[in-house]
Amino acid sequence: MSASNRQVHILIVDDTAINRQTLSAILEEENYHIVAANSGEQALDILAKEHDFALILMDVNMPGLNGFETVNLIKSRPKCADIPVIFLTGLNLQDDQLAQAYSTGAIDFLSKPYNPYILLAKVAAFVDMHLIKQQMKDEIKTRKEHEHDLHLASQVFMHTSEAIMITDKRATIKSVNPAFEVITGYSAQEAVGKTPNILHSGRHSNDFFKSLWAVLKKSGCWEGEIYNRRKSGEIYPEWLKIFAATDSDNNITHYISSFTDIVMHKSSRQRLYNMAHYDNITKLPNRAKFSETLDHELTNAQRRESIMAVFFLDLDNFKSINDTLGHAAGDSLLREVARRLQQCNRGNDLIARQGGDEFTGILVDLVRVEDAAIVATRMLKSIAEPINLDGDTVQISGSIGISIYPHDGDSAAALTSKADTAMYYAKEMGRNNYQFHTKQMFQNSMRRIELEKKLRHAIKHQEFELHFQPQIDTTTRQIIGAETLIRWNHPEEGMISPVEFIPLAEETGLITNIGEWVLNAACMQAKAWLDQGLPPIMLSVNLSSCQFRKKNFIQLLHKTLSDSGYPPEWLQLELTERIIMHDDSLTAERLQIIHDIGIHLSIDDFGTGYSSMGYLKRFPLNEVKIDKSFIDDVCTSEDDNLIVSAIINLAHGLNLTVVAEGVEEKGQLDWLQANNCDVIQGYYFSRPLDTSAFLRFMREHQTQPNRI
Repeated sequence: MSASNRQVHILIVDDTAINRQTLSAILEEENYHIVAANSGEQALDILAKEHDFALILMDVNMPGLNGFETVNLIKSRPKCADIPVIFLTGLNLQDDQLAQAYSTGAIDFLSKPYNPYILLAKVAAFVDMHLIKQQMKDEIKTRKEHEHDLHLASQVFMHTSEAIMITDKRATIKSVNPAFEVITGYSAQEAVGKTPNILHSGRHSNDFFKSLWAVLKKSGCWEGEIYNRRKSGEIYPEWLKIFAATDSDNNITHYISSFTDIVMHKSSRQRLYNMAHYDNITKLPNRAKFSETLDHELTNAQRRESIMAVFFLDLDNFKSINDTLGHAAGDSLLREVARRLQQCNRGNDLIARQGGDEFTGILVDLVRVEDAAIVATRMLKSIAEPINLDGDTVQISGSIGISIYPHDGDSAAALTSKADTAMYYAKEMGRNNYQFHTKQMFQNSMRRIELEKKLRHAIKHQEFELHFQPQIDTTTRQIIGAETLIRWNHPEEGMISPVEFIPLAEETGLITNIGEWVLNAACMQAKAWLDQGLPPIMLSVNLSSCQFRKKNFIQLLHKTLSDSGYPPEWLQLELTERIIMHDDSLTAERLQIIHDIGIHLSIDDFGTGYSSMGYLKRFPLNEVKIDKSFIDDVCTSEDDNLIVSAIINLAHGLNLTVVAEGVEEKGQLDWLQANNCDVIQGYYFSRPLDTSAFLRFMREHQTQPNRI
């Protein structure tokens, strides 16, 4: 009977979850039905309801009832007494413990960590014994008489995948099954009447067999690895289990042997190894295999006194593509990137997938450090080529960090950490490039770690404050709005630039907490100004992608408006192009809800990202903000002049307000006014001001709302 056709139940009892999961994964691969208990007490509860288990795998050391105590209680129950028990232990048991184990009824031990093929072979042997006994009981019950002729039992074994051999008490072969014929090469006619000596390989001494028979006669069972010889003369290893069958007077009548060819389990073992060491999506080595190989290659490099490199590669903006086209497309993209990276492999190098959109590699036997740069350049060029994903053509880039042995360290931990640091520096340098690790990077990394710690503290203790930059109507020169900006006033370091902490907040996910604080604090402050009798102005608040896509964002938005009492028609959310490029149902739905609430929507830094004029038409937007990079040279660059003019004309054609940010010179103001730009923002009129200074600025300029 094949494993896939068995209805075999195995009980695993272990208080450690990872041990239960590991054993279950190995055994379920062979289609055994696994029931797991996390304690001796739970095992007893299970056995009270279900006792048709072929085998129990029992941990020795457990809180509460230990393994020995649990087995004693199991064996005291008539319906469970015959269930074989294998103890699981990571300890070397002393003689008194062994004696205690065997006295409880245990028949074997498995040591941690488990050898998969030995585990499977042992379990298969016990399972076959269980099936044999079950089938024999069924035959006995059906015919209502005991059959001493094991020829009938041989019919039960016709379909098992393990070889079965039945001998009489004098070791004369009485019956074998088809699996015996397949494994040994001997037909049933050739084997019956002979002794098992026909299989002897000659590799085992007489003392080995004397010990085997001594154990068998004493305990009624022997199990172990043995070498036998096929009819062809080929010697092979097998896992053999011999069971002494007795009559009602406990006299031995037959011996039942079952064995499996250990070689046949290699494919199963290989599958388990691949699952543990290779990535399921890309088929590249995974993190575990990378670490294992790196340790090995470091030893080789130290012995040969050679140079080697470790690299970290992170795909730029992979999340945007994954979110836009779906996870299936994301997986296809990862497979294609893996294929391209493999093509850059020099032969002995290793390319691995670290997880997510990160890849790692080991470059061995470098002649010079520059060779690592050559490989990195080749990789970046390869993955930058367009990729077709079921009709959608996308382009992606990567950022690579490189560490060198022995220059950057002589341990796997040091090299991987420094390569990871260099990769982040490559991203800071504009992405789509590689960077070697340097001392300055290490210092920056330490600064980043310290800054993240301080940032978390700042969020908890509200060390932030709001600044506001006025937005001026180009024609009337009146203040009609303000952009809300965050400042971090650290108690020891003083003001920390947003250029330093905002990117860190985005990388760590803290930007969501910060964004929620800014939105709430800004609405509270603006409502306070209204309560003081000041005219309303359009309050603009920047929104991060993480904040926008947060599951409960709309509920938080409603709560902010409700708690502050600020009118939604005077609130404007500034979105980056990265947010609206996700032209999916979630984006469209949320933008429409925000619009229906009465809140205004603005595209910030328009023209610098994934610019598409289609966004202006598809979504319920109110405003376009032209990025400062176009305003800087609008008076001197013909290209910038044409771009800004085109944006203004298109936006007006769609009934959108146009804001130019970064206006610092009168010439820029005059040009923008002449070309019908609606609103300007920049140092020409005012830098960002703290709450008190902005209040004075508003009062001095007699603000009059005139924006809608």
